[in-house]
Amino acid sequence: MAATTGSRGALGTDKSLTIGVWELPPRALALFAVAAYQVVDMTAPTPELARTATLFALRYLRGHEAFRYTRGHEPQWLLNAAVTHMESERNLVDTVAALLSLRHAGDLAVRPEQAAEIIVRTVVSHILVERSTLSDEEIAEMVVRATSA
Repeated sequence: MAATTGSRGALGTDKSLTIGVWELPPRALALFAVAAYQVVDMTAPTPELARTATLFALRYLRGHEAFRYTRGHEPQWLLNAAVTHMESERNLVDTVAALLSLRHAGDLAVRPEQAAEIIVRTVVSHILVERSTLSDEEIAEMVVRATSA
């Protein structure tokens, strides 16, 4: 998804944007991760990591042109990339779980896979449904309470 952002003028039609999004999910996840590492301290205590990662993801995805386009035109693709397995590729839950397993497994209230699913599903649901009575900070605090021991 992120790979299409830098070439805004070169995207052409809506179809070319959709094709670009479908063809680049591994690169899009990599660019998302690079941006996250610039903002989120992966060595922070688990509650702070959950809070800052959630806030980062909400803000990054809301501000991402290709993501917004895909949300409006292909929301099922976003759900597949985030939660379900597409042709045996890793999904976002798998990626987050792997990161949590490295340093934070002992500080979680649930298994890393469950914490990752809570985080990803919470972010995706709040991104797909644009109107919410919760602020980003309240959403992040909810994730902290659900995942941190």
